[in-house]
Amino acid sequence: PVISKKAYEDSGDGMTTKPVTTAAYQVKEMIAGSTITLEKNKDYWQTDDSKRSSVSTTNVDTIVYKVVTEDGIEGVTVRKVSKGCELSDPYIYQCYRDLFDLMETSFLEIDSEIAGMMKALIEKQTTEQKTTQESEETCWTLWSAYWKFLMSDPERTVFYWRFYQSARYTREILKVRQQEYKVLIDYVETLGKLSGVSDLMDAEVIVSNIVDSTVSVAVKMHLGYMDSTALKERTIYQFVFALLFHLLHIDVWNGEI
Repeated sequence: PVISKKAYEDSGDGMTTKPVTTAAYQVKEMIAGSTITLEKNKDYWQTDDSKRSSVSTTNVDTIVYKVVTEDGIEGVTVRKVSKGCELSDPYIYQCYRDLFDLMETSFLEIDSEIAGMMKALIEKQTTEQKTTQESEETCWTLWSAYWKFLMSDPERTVFYWRFYQSARYTREILKVRQQEYKVLIDYVETLGKLSGVSDLMDAEVIVSNIVDSTVSVAVKMHLGYMDSTALKERTIYQFVFALLFHLLHIDVWNGEI
């Protein structure tokens, strides 16, 4: 593309964030490390379709690229951790085998805190639940506490999710998590027995889906991929629990149990 000299000189940052060109698409918005939004140039000079690129002939007004950095968790260095946590390199190595031992420990501490919170709430249910309404109320109590935890500390939640998505998440860590969430898994199995559908459900898979789907939405909100004001907490909860509620014949969409 042909770049305007005046626009380049006036940009202040070498047109890094707001380039002006004569290309088929122009940059409407760029959020570093997040998204790049392109908008169709209505005044594009090339009118001969045979000479235009395939991109310039698409019937799309707006294109949004979501940026996923390649380094992610694997790109974290001891120096970055030291700077961010104000800890000296020797202190980190004194307490942990290496950097990823530190990160694994941090991940498992967060996971254990979440599982412990769930366990405490379940154990508070001193009476046996005999109705689906009581079961749904308990599910809401568990989920809302988990949601508030995830939304309370964005950096911690994003780290938690990124480590889970990284190559550092191993089978050994999975086994530890399965043990941590045993009380919650057992609770879901109990709900299945109450509704007579225990043979149709895998409680471990359902719990994993609920935990992972919830943190995924929280991270998207923290990173600006989703508008935190667009969805009500109750709506997110209903979507996350949709599979379990379907199996248990619980209807939370129409306000009927």
